Amino acid sequence: MNKPRARQFLLRGRQQADPPETVIATELADGEGAMARVYALPGDTEVLKRFRDDTPQEAARLTGIGRKIEAMLACPPGMQVHLQGNRRFVQIAWPQRAVVDRKNRIVGFTMPRISADAVPMTAIFSKRNRQVRGLRHDLAFRLYVAVNLCNVINYVRAAGHLVMDFNAKNFVIDRNEGWVGLLDCDGFAVFDGQGLIPADAVKPDEVAPEFRSPHEAGSYDVRTLDERQTRFGLAVTLFRLFNSGNSPAAGRHLKADEPSGENERIAGRLFSVDPRRAGLEPRGDITYLFEDETLALFRRAFLGPDDQRPSPAEWAAHFRRLTARSLRRCPQNPADFHFSKPCMHCGYQPPLQASVPPGFAPAPTGTSIPSGTSTPSGGSNPSATSNPLGTSNPSGSSSPPGTNSSGTRTPAPWPWKPIAALVGCAFLLVLAVRWIGSANTDETPSKLVGNSTSSKTAKFDRVGSPPAVQPASKGALAVAAINVNLRSSSTGGAPRGKLARGTQVELLEEAERFLKVRTSSGEVGWLARDYVINAADLPRLQKLTPQAYVQGRRNDSSLVRLKSQIDASGNQRLQLLRAIRGGATDLSAEIARLDASRKIDVPADVSAARWFKASAEAARNERDIAGSREFFRAAVEADPADPSYHSGVAFTSYELGDYDAMMEEGAVLLVLAPQTTNTWYVNGFAWAADPQVDRRMAATALYLAQKFSEDPPKTRQRMAAESKRREGSPLGVALAATLSLPAGVPPAPTPETQAAPPPAPAPPVVQATAPAQPARAAGPTIDDLATMMTGARERRWGDVDRQAESIRGRGNWQRGNEAVARSALEEGQRALDASQYSQAVDAFRRAAVADPSNPLAPRKLGQAYSALGQAGPARSAYIQSLLIEPGSGFTWAMLSNEMAVAGNPPDDVWLALRLALLYEADRRSLVGWIQGNASNARLGPSYRNVNRRVLQEVASIPMP
Repeated sequence: MNKPRARQFLLRGRQQADPPETVIATELADGEGAMARVYALPGDTEVLKRFRDDTPQEAARLTGIGRKIEAMLACPPGMQVHLQGNRRFVQIAWPQRAVVDRKNRIVGFTMPRISADAVPMTAIFSKRNRQVRGLRHDLAFRLYVAVNLCNVINYVRAAGHLVMDFNAKNFVIDRNEGWVGLLDCDGFAVFDGQGLIPADAVKPDEVAPEFRSPHEAGSYDVRTLDERQTRFGLAVTLFRLFNSGNSPAAGRHLKADEPSGENERIAGRLFSVDPRRAGLEPRGDITYLFEDETLALFRRAFLGPDDQRPSPAEWAAHFRRLTARSLRRCPQNPADFHFSKPCMHCGYQPPLQASVPPGFAPAPTGTSIPSGTSTPSGGSNPSATSNPLGTSNPSGSSSPPGTNSSGTRTPAPWPWKPIAALVGCAFLLVLAVRWIGSANTDETPSKLVGNSTSSKTAKFDRVGSPPAVQPASKGALAVAAINVNLRSSSTGGAPRGKLARGTQVELLEEAERFLKVRTSSGEVGWLARDYVINAADLPRLQKLTPQAYVQGRRNDSSLVRLKSQIDASGNQRLQLLRAIRGGATDLSAEIARLDASRKIDVPADVSAARWFKASAEAARNERDIAGSREFFRAAVEADPADPSYHSGVAFTSYELGDYDAMMEEGAVLLVLAPQTTNTWYVNGFAWAADPQVDRRMAATALYLAQKFSEDPPKTRQRMAAESKRREGSPLGVALAATLSLPAGVPPAPTPETQAAPPPAPAPPVVQATAPAQPARAAGPTIDDLATMMTGARERRWGDVDRQAESIRGRGNWQRGNEAVARSALEEGQRALDASQYSQAVDAFRRAAVADPSNPLAPRKLGQAYSALGQAGPARSAYIQSLLIEPGSGFTWAMLSNEMAVAGNPPDDVWLALRLALLYEADRRSLVGWIQGNASNARLGPSYRNVNRRVLQEVASIPMP
């Protein structure tokens, strides 16, 4: 056996001015390639790739390669190596140093060495390949591979480069953990500061249709490829990953003249996921077992507009969501997993009703809920979840033979078609009876903050619902609350005793808010209507978790319909927000227009909604805020149009520090119930928590919360208590501003004399517009940070320092539970290291709530948001950290990047970087970071120029 040959190479220094370094590298047995040879370097953690230059053509090619390697070294992606415990896995085999010849030409590069545990991506595509390689068969493993693949593609994209060639040989996976590594990175499309250097080549059968030559389907020009190709190639790889290696263009012919070649079929967009081609899928195709959401994404990727294909981040979020919510073990083989469809390995089919979440069993046709709403699609259709044969087509639509209404192919082997058809017919009959016997209104007072909803908006006109029908005078009901008072009169009266959850009673008489009932012991009294449900619904609800209910409702379109109907009032909502932002004191016309624009027509499962609301209130009383939010979310799924459930989600989100979720619910409530206390409480709290929102908006919202309250003094008492509890925070400032005014007096608009801008250049965008006239609390605000930036612009460094000390002195942040915060920070860091960014966001939020005085929690939260590509929330988190510790150079630097990505003016980014250099102790490292940003393609040209401009000014900025 020949001994591996050793060769001497020159490595250029990490800086171009550094002298070359001589290394000895050894040939690898399998390192021979068509265009280069790979050698092992001492230490076994890196290899060296040396391009061939034996022929004139190869020598000429080195010129282009050198330019590309220079660009790759100047702007590397993050997260190239994944470290977990003692394990080290190369995720991106990116060039580390340039290999040069005696003429200092780049002839190669070094890169990290791939782990010996890595196997080619193709090894996981089919069951046979997995058996040969000894890999796991289960679906969960491939889901992790899919998420990891999307993440590493995103890391490359974040640095400005694009993966174009999705040839499976360019990807490896860790056989034990499912980590994904990218190979042959010098073949990517690389950003050099001016534009993209094209990819070397792309596997022809994975080129997107729009880039193919109209004359020859297998021909394409690499110079034309852009991000649409990245998204198409990723979708092809994911499709093969979950469909036994089959190409999305494989399948039988629909017409005799269809092409057979894969390139021609892709060019003609002849994809097997097209509902028109149902029944023509290739042998071994299992797309009918894909979740409907997954199939919809593949259809968008292959059949939708070219520029609207799912991004890597969207795919990753989708697979994470499926894993967290829908993945379940197969009862026949616990090593396998499946979703709502049959198991991909053993064919196990969930029983038609027994194993489906109880919320999807058809509701009995007994007594309807008195004056409640129960419409046909309130989550009671079992065929909508696990029985494709029992799903009928929506009105006006048609599906191809062999498909259900969503276009999903129905599997032929299932033997119970006649049974399913009978069940479907019986179920339609049940729906017809329920449709006729249901009423169409549900008035549920909101009591989260001690105020009922306004009578103007407590009821909803469900346009298109059947006419209200008076319920039967007698019927079987059940108690939904954990405990409920049995009272002596229809207006409440003194309690005569308590009834536990599940107690069945007989309906005798109805009043507006109470029902007269008789218990099984013969006792007669009145129960609050909101805590009573149909007794027939009790069995399905008693064994139903909120997670199972939400999961079961995923195929129901009620919540989606509500959001589209909310969007229909978008113009009126925008007019109201503009009026608030402009300082208007009389908003009655805008609110009335918004109120009149609302047209809500969504079905509801009222029994489930009341059941989960009662559970949510009980959990909140036990201080299980996270559990309470889960119950409220289930109630929203059950009855999306009831504002009290959205308020519940909003307030529990606030307690958990999830201000983004609170703001989302606030936007919905503005349309659902614009004349209620809780709507303006929610929006006031959310706007106060967002440093980017003008404080006047929060103060105005809290004023409106008082205006629409049925008990204004009590509302002011609650505001005062919350203001004291949140003293020094942005919310405390807004509450104090509202309470400083007499009851019923709105915040005054800012006089025009205060609106004059400071001298040019324009003030930073991070500065909020002028605050409301009421005196603000002494705590620091975003305006104080803007003052620091103004000082930095004018080089008044002493004033900047004094302002920073003032912010620190006025902070008065209340120390919280440091142990809880520390634990949450450690949990978040572990999630961040494992690229589990959503989990990291949750943990860092909890840390920020547990100890508001710790600037590290919001800073880390900003990093997690940034990793998710959410520049706005990241920017807000960094600002909150700076309000606690304004002298953190690292935080100012991170903020500058998010300001650039979010589109703030370059001048503002420049000011933030000047402050970063002023306060960062390790200035040398920061200068290196800024130098890297000067070629970071994630930033636009103007922002990269900002980084270069700051580097020229370093000497004029004092040392910390």
